[in-house]
Amino acid sequence: MIKKVLIQRQLIFIFIISALFTASCGNDNRSYPRPRGYFRIDFPQKSYQQSNNNAPFICEIPKYSAFSNLKSDNNQWQMNLQFPLYNATLHCALILDSNLHEHVDFAKTMAYKHQATARSIEEIPFINESENVYGLLYEIKGEKVACNYSFYLIDSTERFFRGALYFNQAPNSDSLQPVVEFLRDDLNHLIRSFRWTTVSE
Repeated sequence: MIKKVLIQRQLIFIFIISALFTASCGNDNRSYPRPRGYFRIDFPQKSYQQSNNNAPFICEIPKYSAFSNLKSDNNQWQMNLQFPLYNATLHCALILDSNLHEHVDFAKTMAYKHQATARSIEEIPFINESENVYGLLYEIKGEKVACNYSFYLIDSTERFFRGALYFNQAPNSDSLQPVVEFLRDDLNHLIRSFRWTTVSE
């Protein structure tokens, strides 16, 4: 008799557990929105080499980048520093003339063109007196900003260099932010290692 009662209690317990489990599964077939995900990006180890661009400056660039599309016209050079792993390009221009004030104003105008979509624009001065290199970096932050980073470098008389980083895709700060931060370190290294040369050097 006692054994029969125990078996009945066990069966009741198993029934209750099964019922609770079935109820927890439910028949809710509705889908719920999930946060958008992005592919994980594996970054290479930082490693630099001296640039070879046939223009009157040298600097250190990442080994996963290269200068291309060099064009020169009298005292002006245009080139691109390509980052093929990240579909990004640093558009560069170097000008040798005495209109530094005009070129600096142009660089500022181009940086602040993004003000409508920018959350903030931070200006960071740069000075390397030993190499006669002075400049200003623009860190442009915002969800739909096309150019997150630009800068110009000058000497005290006649040399002007400008760079602006663009991605060859629609701007999206959520997916691009890790890449922007990674490349920002590389561009800061480029600037710190930058020095003027002569055309024949």
